[in-house]
Parts: sequence; structure tokens; C-alpha cells
Amino acid sequence: YLLARWAGDVQGEGYLDAFRISGNPAIGAATITRLGFIASGGYTWDSFAPGDIAPQQGTPAKIDTGDDRLLSVCLRNGVLYCSHTALLPAGGTARSAAQWWEIDTGTWSVRNLGRIDDSSGAVLYAFATLAVNADDDLLLGMARFSAGGFASAAYVYRPNGGALQTPVIYANGRAMYVKTFGGHANRWGDYSATMVDPENDRDFWTVQEYAETPANTW
Repeated sequence: YLLARWAGDVQGEGYLDAFRISGNPAIGAATITRLGFIASGGYTWDSFAPGDIAPQQGTPAKIDTGDDRLLSVCLRNGVLYCSHTALLPAGGTARSAAQWWEIDTGTWSVRNLGRIDDSSGAVLYAFATLAVNADDDLLLGMARFSAGGFASAAYVYRPNGGALQTPVIYANGRAMYVKTFGGHANRWGDYSATMVDPENDRDFWTVQEYAETPANTW
């Protein structure tokens, strides 16, 4: 399967676009069939931030949280999981959240749409990537931002059948980060990935950026 975000706010719904690859790509006999749209069940978000919105300690300069394109998709036991940044609220971005979906490929219904979100806007999350292991445990890796600290790396774990656990900062930012490369955006999050260990299909690896010393490095 292929998934893409289509829109974050169309008449009170967000949408993904779904496709199926069939045939044999190795011999050039594959076809792509569009399956249609998947609605979010009333969740909405913006697709693009109006500028850098993530705060950091020690400077008024904020950090780019990117856009809402999907960063991870995986299939486990007939369920498609995907994750991305959600810019909130729709129609006037003030913060970002880490958003993930669980989609039943038998009915093409959304089993769950979750967010790691601080509605006060004090803490922002972005660049969400996920993986699901053989036990259907889920790990969501992400960037974490706040005015009380520096850009940090975090994750959230959810055991199969259990509750979502509290976000864990596993690499605290150490200095401010301002680097625009001559442009307007203080870019962040190009390197974010979460995977299951291929040797046992149970352990997780997540790779996220965090602000390092000296300032303006990661």
C-alpha cells in the first residue's frame, strides 16, 4: 500500500489518499490502483505553518516544524499505521503535534487517530515517525520543543492492548539552534526515523535530532 496526506481541513475533515501496488515490480508488471480517500473522523489540521513556530530557550528565534506530509507508513496484521506532524488548530496554526493513524485494511476504516499534543502550546511536537513490532507494540519518535529548553529528541511507547505512555525525552537539547542557510526557515527534522530491530522484530530503534553544543549545531 501507499498512503499520502491529501488535505488537513476540507469541510471539517482531514484526509489521506490510499493506493495499492499489485503485480510484480521486479519484472515491470506492477500496477498502482487508487483506493480512495480515508477521512479522519472530524480531526482537522493545517498543512503548512505560517513560518517558524517552535520556541527554544535563550532566543526569540523559533524553529521550523515542517509540514504535514507522512513520514512513516507500516503494515502489521492487516492494519496500516502512519505518522506525521499536525499543525494546529486548523485555520490558524499556533502549535504542532505528533499525529498517527491506525487504518483497518479490511474495512478501510480508521481504528484510531491519536495525537501527542499540548493544547496550551507550551510544548510542541513534530516530525513524528513510527514502527510497530511483532507484538503490535508501537513506538512513536519525535522532536520536542519548548521555551524552557532546547530542541530535544523524544519518544512515546504504547504496548499492545495498553495505554499510551508519557513522552520520554531521551536526548535533551544542549544549546540554541539558529541556521537558515541564507533562507527564511530555521530548518529542523530532516533526520527522523523509527524502525523495528530486524534481528528480533521486537526491539525498537528511533533516530531524532537534538540541539548540540556549540550553538547552531545538532
